[in-house]
Amino acid sequence: MMLLARRSLAFLIFLAVVSVADAQPPRPVPSTARDSVREHVVRGAALEKIGFHREAEAEFLAALAAAGPAEISQITEALRRVREARKRAESVQTAETGEKYFQLGKQLEKNGHYDQALAAFQRALDAANSPQEQAYAQAAIAHVLEAKDSFWQKYTEDWLWPAAKVFLSLLGVYLLYKILSFIGRWLACFSKRIEVADLDDSTDTGLGKGFPALLRTLYEERKQLAQQSVTLAGSGILTYRSMQVTLPVMGSPKYEHFSEIKLNVAGVEVSEFLRKAVRLLRQPRYSVSGTIYRYGDEIRAATTLARYNGVVERWNFTLWDGKPGGPLPPDSAYQVIDAILKDWGRLNE
Repeated sequence: MMLLARRSLAFLIFLAVVSVADAQPPRPVPSTARDSVREHVVRGAALEKIGFHREAEAEFLAALAAAGPAEISQITEALRRVREARKRAESVQTAETGEKYFQLGKQLEKNGHYDQALAAFQRALDAANSPQEQAYAQAAIAHVLEAKDSFWQKYTEDWLWPAAKVFLSLLGVYLLYKILSFIGRWLACFSKRIEVADLDDSTDTGLGKGFPALLRTLYEERKQLAQQSVTLAGSGILTYRSMQVTLPVMGSPKYEHFSEIKLNVAGVEVSEFLRKAVRLLRQPRYSVSGTIYRYGDEIRAATTLARYNGVVERWNFTLWDGKPGGPLPPDSAYQVIDAILKDWGRLNE
């Protein structure tokens, strides 16, 4: 009880002090403070006039913090006025934004971009300021969802047309390659090149590279002798004599790779397309290809000599049989060279 009485007495004393303080007249506001209030009010009014409502509100709040009793009502009224103007401006801006998103959604829906249209209509719904605007946006969303889930959209727009575009693209590339191949074969009849690529090698002998290198070396020797009109004994099996001095040039395939071009058009790598296009256009007059393989203890070469318009001859050479005095790679190489020079001479008679 004693503690409760003490607390009541302290509360009565606090109320008496507050009453005395309220009864005292207000202290006069310093002139510097009044000048500051006027400056804030003037700036706020100027900002309100040109439409900067948020900045004007900040100025009026600063003036209110230092205002005297006579100025509070005026500043409060100014605050109310700029806040209402700001809300009206924001409402108009939101309505304009919602209308823009609504029109964007209609255009996207018209072009068949349903997912993007849904996103635009949802933004329009979020910006709606009236039940009517909300109803329009909700109806647009429902219409897009219905169109997106329709049979035509699922099986025609989403599957048939994309598949048709891919098919037409592939068909176009195929026809283009066919045309380039036709032109390349026609140009190849004027070519003076013999391509000898490395042979596929399933052995560990290195003949896949060695036999083409040997073939190119022996061809250069025979070509020089043929240009000098010398009778060649070759390997002792074949002989050839040529009075022609213009003979085809033999070498390994060399084509541009265009690896520096990093570009993709309609899913087609431009560098790969150019590489294949150049390969089709620059076809050689002759090409030698084949494979090296083992047959029991023997090492054999299945070799093909092809002209631009078909196969000239095929061989299945035994390059090595593991026996002394057996066949040697030069014997097979001379047979290929002899076939090339005979066919070249026959076509250029």
